[in-house]
Amino acid sequence: MNLINAYRKYIEYKDYESERFLIFELYKNIQFWIQNGYPDNTFLMEFLEISFEHEMEYYYNLNLLELGLSELIEAVNYYQGLDKNIELINHFLKQALMPLLAWIEPESYRKIKDFHFSEIDFRIFDIIGGEFPHESAQFFLKTSNYIEDIWGVIKYFEKLDDHDVILEILESLLINLKVLPEKYVLIAYLLFKFPEMVRSFFYNKYNKKFIKLPKEIQYLEFESAFLSAEEFLFKGQLRVDFYKKILNPRHETIVLFVLLSLFEITNPVITPSWIEVFERGISHLWTYKSKTIPLQKKHQPIPEFVANIIAFLDENIQREILSHSKILILFFENLYRYTKQTFDELLDLITIQSDVFEEELIFQLQKNYIKSRSEFRRWESCANSINKKIIKDGSIYILKELEEL
Repeated sequence: MNLINAYRKYIEYKDYESERFLIFELYKNIQFWIQNGYPDNTFLMEFLEISFEHEMEYYYNLNLLELGLSELIEAVNYYQGLDKNIELINHFLKQALMPLLAWIEPESYRKIKDFHFSEIDFRIFDIIGGEFPHESAQFFLKTSNYIEDIWGVIKYFEKLDDHDVILEILESLLINLKVLPEKYVLIAYLLFKFPEMVRSFFYNKYNKKFIKLPKEIQYLEFESAFLSAEEFLFKGQLRVDFYKKILNPRHETIVLFVLLSLFEITNPVITPSWIEVFERGISHLWTYKSKTIPLQKKHQPIPEFVANIIAFLDENIQREILSHSKILILFFENLYRYTKQTFDELLDLITIQSDVFEEELIFQLQKNYIKSRSEFRRWESCANSINKKIIKDGSIYILKELEEL
């Protein structure tokens, strides 16, 4: 049995024999790569074929083999790239090794994790269960400056009973993390978990013994976020005019990000207030580029956050929101203002109800004058995303099925 045949058999049958073969082969070849600084060429060619066929599933549904595969694919992608970032390649190789080791030698894996914890280990312990190494995990969180999955950290917080420990880790992460949107998510969790403490903090005029904020987040911004969310935190209902509680228009970025994060954390019933958050978010063009995340280009995190939330809602709710809110209208109004990365991501997500999107696209084509080739390319991408082509018919643009052409 070779690697690609074992992979195809595993995908079809999920059988133990092919799973075991893959785990041992991947483990052996990752170790070779780490020790020698380059992969075995035969293995690389076979694994590239696997990576082309692999369809990524929801992260929290992956088993140990699939988790190792996903990390190894990241390492191979960086290795195949123009800029071979050795540090990143080794990071993903070591991450890929851990779930495989947990399958092969679970006791050895557990002993290692008592002293050396990494981010992927949160997910591994979710899978294998047993006694969790809290001390090493918390040391990792207190000393990290980059977290790939901030929601995994929040999931871990929910397993802790000691509020002082949570606050201590939260403060360390707020100070140490390099990616600003992750800090906004942590601010949202702070509001969700400790609303009484936060309220007391502001009523007592910023008692800084409560928590130290990073230099990128001002206390007035924090207060705007709290005031906007206050009724939701204490009564479970977001006020319709939440935006009137924003103390300074420049605070809208943190307020929208915090409210969207609270929505993600709490999964509330969607009301007109939340639709207002989504509508303001899809057209909020705050542009951010992290120096920490490799290869990340300038993008607009808030519209992307809105689109991701909608994409994971129930299909009937998606349809209701996209049909009756202003989200699609605002998307087309900002069509040329989105960065390329944000536009591409939005297009993947916002076309999820293709007939609703098509109806709005037809309407927008009739009312918009396309001035340049670059503008036309954006409209064309919109049409292609639903398997259509834009054709000029006299003075108007119409949609045609790609198959017809």
